[in-house]
Amino acid sequence: MPAQSFRSLAAGISRSPTTGIGANVGIWLLLYLACNLALTLHNKYLLNDFPFPWLLTALHALFAALGSWICAWQGVFEPAPLNHPTTPLLALFSVLYSANIAASNASLQLVSIATHQVIRAATPLFVIGFAWVGQFRFNATRWELNRVVNVETPSKQQTGCLGITTAKMKSLTPVILGVVFATYGDYSYTRAGLALTLLGTALAALKTMLASRVVQARTQTPYTPHGRTSNPVSPRPIYSGQIHARRGSIKRAVDQGYLSVDGPSGSNSLPVSAPPLHPLDVLLRLSPLACVQCLTMAFLTGETSRWLVNMKSTSPKWHALALNGAMAFLLNYVSFVTSRRAGPLSMTVAANVKQVLTILLALMVFNTSTPSATHLVGISLTLGGGLWYGYLEVKEKSEATAKELDEKALV
Repeated sequence: MPAQSFRSLAAGISRSPTTGIGANVGIWLLLYLACNLALTLHNKYLLNDFPFPWLLTALHALFAALGSWICAWQGVFEPAPLNHPTTPLLALFSVLYSANIAASNASLQLVSIATHQVIRAATPLFVIGFAWVGQFRFNATRWELNRVVNVETPSKQQTGCLGITTAKMKSLTPVILGVVFATYGDYSYTRAGLALTLLGTALAALKTMLASRVVQARTQTPYTPHGRTSNPVSPRPIYSGQIHARRGSIKRAVDQGYLSVDGPSGSNSLPVSAPPLHPLDVLLRLSPLACVQCLTMAFLTGETSRWLVNMKSTSPKWHALALNGAMAFLLNYVSFVTSRRAGPLSMTVAANVKQVLTILLALMVFNTSTPSATHLVGISLTLGGGLWYGYLEVKEKSEATAKELDEKALV
């Protein structure tokens, strides 16, 4: 495919937030759900002949790195400089990514699958809890910065990190309870297994929130794009207009929650808005780190040696592995785009819906067993709650967009 047509195709997929497919949060959530479901079922099919989960995850990261590099080479996006403020967050994200998989695999050996799935279904509650803690710390920082720069605290009350309404909270109840009923079975566990499962669920919630932060936030920092530096030798005097401008910039940074009290400051330095990373740029930076970590874990757990022995007796399905890697790259891209538009809580709700759909499709495709009435009730509850939540999410996004357009029209 010519480079120009390749760029045109990618541009059509990554439209602006106010036009086309990019404006519809519901479509992106459905696309994420479809990609996630397809990859999960393909993983189940592939792991029967390729029982090496760490190596398979490393393959996913490798294809994500190759795919994002090809997109950068074709001019689909321009990689940000390495000194971008979110680069340290990506290193933390890669650690959470690997630690989440490790905790999940370890806990599955100590608890039953039903127990594991029920606790994992509570991921939205962990997201809400972490968001509440983050909002509490943010309000304390906001008050301190307002006191330092003599900015009056706005009377408008903050709605919280995620803007969770009462209706959304109600819709989470059938989503979580449905997974409990859909996975009803042998709830056996050990104390260590229960602790590991809870740890894995907390890590999954943190990973989802950090992913949304990386692709969403416009970081207010003394950020220097493309290596440009300011001249510290000849400082200019600061006039009253510049002081008011600085206070205004700090106030905007505080209002948006991007300014850190620990950030560097100087007499003439103003916060500069660093744009959020492109989702493909996130994959370009994150995937090599995740690939190295997963390969290290594969070596430490003995997967590498078992795979080498297995290759001598059975020829690997290279075409199936390549297809699986390509599907993983597509899912990773769609996941980051959806996280930017929908937020972390919506991602965890979609994950719960995917979980019960996986159970339903596995029963239909693999003919594992006949579902009981309890399982069917659970599947119906989660699907109904997911549709309810999705309707509320799309409605709120549409109302917010309409309100923003009305405010711009008045100005």
